Parts: sequence; C-alpha cells; structure tokens
Amino acid sequence: MTFSAKTLRGKLIFLLFINVLSMVLYFPSGILAYLQLSLVFLMLLLVFIHFTLRIDEGLITYQVLFLSLVIWKKELNPQQMKQLTFKRVGWSTQCALIQTKHILNLRIIHFTPEDVFQELALFNQRNSIPINKSKDYSLLEKVEKGSG
Repeated sequence: MTFSAKTLRGKLIFLLFINVLSMVLYFPSGILAYLQLSLVFLMLLLVFIHFTLRIDEGLITYQVLFLSLVIWKKELNPQQMKQLTFKRVGWSTQCALIQTKHILNLRIIHFTPEDVFQELALFNQRNSIPINKSKDYSLLEKVEKGSG
C-alpha cells in the first residue's frame, strides 16, 4: 500500500510571505539581501517537496520527491531493520521511527491515509521485527479506540 505526505505548506507559505514582505518594505543590502533571497528560494523549493511510503510484502520504500522528480529513495528489507518505535509527537500526533542497522533512520509522520501505523505494525509482525511503543503513544491508541 502507498502512503503520502506533504511538507507543512501553509506554514511555509506564511513564512515566505513574511520574508518577501520584509524584503520589499526594508530593502536589505549587502550580505543580508543575499541571505534573504536564498531563504526565499529555499522556501519556494520546500513547498513543492512531498514524500511517499510504500509498504509491500517484504520491502518498505521511502521516497522524497520534488514535484515528480525523485530526490532520495531508500528501500528497506526486514534484515536491514532493527526495530520500529511508535511515539507521540506534539499533542495528538502519532509518529513511527524505523531504526535501521547501517543507514539513516526513517521518521514516519503526517502520512495519509491514517492507517499507515497499522500497516507498519503488520509488516513488522509478519517479519518478526521488534516493536516498541511509548506510554504516550499507547494512550493515544486507547483514546482513538474509545472514540472510534
């Protein structure tokens, strides 16, 4: 199954607007102008970045894309994974951290559809990879089961 996530575009666009407005009103000069201009360019690039996560039978594929161009792609098989940790981020946001043996860990947050965490847990149970859940995450699960 394939899941997707986008950068926090609303916040990026707001910061972009504030940055452009300050450039127009205060006319920075010297190195500050170059710094602000590069910040505007970086924010414009970040608005168009999105992420995909594909969970297959024995493979997890994580991609970072700019528009439709793949910037970074990582394929993980069960032998490369040490553990899956479920955490709470913020007040009520769930997060999964895939800890690997040799490469960068993957952080799964804000992916849609919301059943990404159940799919990850099923993948790890099928491939007998250890799962760790924080107390806060377990509390979130209980609240979701009670309301759903």
